[in-house]
Amino acid sequence: MKHSPVTHVHVNRKGGVNVGSLVALLSVLAVGLIAAAVVLLMQPRTATNPYVAMIPNGQPIEANIPELKGCNVISVDLGIDVQGNGPAERTKLRIYIPTGNHADGSLPCVVLPPMTVEYWHGSEFLDYDHGEASPYVQAGMIVIMYSQDGPLVDPIGQERENDSKVMIAGVAAYNAFRDSKASLANATKAVDFASSNLTIVDKSKIYAVGNGTSGSRALVLAANDQRIKGCVALAPVIDVTKHFSKVLKNSKITDKLEGFADFAKTSSPSEYLDMINCPVYFFHAEDDIQAAIEDSRSAAKTLEDRGVDVTTNFIPLGDHFQSVHAEGIPGSIQWLQTMGTK
Repeated sequence: MKHSPVTHVHVNRKGGVNVGSLVALLSVLAVGLIAAAVVLLMQPRTATNPYVAMIPNGQPIEANIPELKGCNVISVDLGIDVQGNGPAERTKLRIYIPTGNHADGSLPCVVLPPMTVEYWHGSEFLDYDHGEASPYVQAGMIVIMYSQDGPLVDPIGQERENDSKVMIAGVAAYNAFRDSKASLANATKAVDFASSNLTIVDKSKIYAVGNGTSGSRALVLAANDQRIKGCVALAPVIDVTKHFSKVLKNSKITDKLEGFADFAKTSSPSEYLDMINCPVYFFHAEDDIQAAIEDSRSAAKTLEDRGVDVTTNFIPLGDHFQSVHAEGIPGSIQWLQTMGTK
């Protein structure tokens, strides 16, 4: 039998340990431990997020808010293998999956864009967008958040006095957003992904959700995609032409934004009310100065007259942002949770 020379420590005749042998043994053990650690580090890591493997090009990310602790958040770049740069080809997704193990077809799915404050350009993800997804994830729903073509990136940082560079960036962002049909193309990609790549999604419970301008996007998506089984529109802009009435009279702007009048019309939910057939939940505050509540009322009545299942929650006070987060989102979750019982 062969013995490694490092497996023995010699003891002297007086019962003491041979110090030289002990040092040699410890040195070799240390080298062995380092080698083992290197091997482990070189091995492919097993993702702690159990759903990464089922999602093509999925990358786990950390959500930086306590409410999403333990939730599975995955980033997907749908354009990673795309050579072109056409509408929606570079769409990115953030997928939020509630904590736990889920059977196929067991979870409802909410589709929504990042929070935006403008209607004429798109947006990428920011950290605070986790907060938009959080209430729905905590309620046991998958959330698929999609990027919008034409994010406005300030090319000069704080030097905003250089109006020409800002305008160039703005025109490029508008053009991309317009060509994506005000991000309808991006939203469709998100629904495609929910339908084809996430087996745990209940295909009969895919919902379009949004607040403010995102609520407008939700209504247009619901009108154009029959896979959407319910729509949540929280303080939406219904008539974009009306919303931009002053801008449309300013030739300094419209001369630079090609086709802006047509864009405003074709991106307005008011143009698609005869195409919406799924149930719709409207929320709006009377004192909202960002979006007109009378337009939400009118849209709700038009849909009801067509026989669409409409639920309205119109409150007297709360302004725009505060009311949406305090009452609109909680109310929409309760409404969505009843959808499967209808």
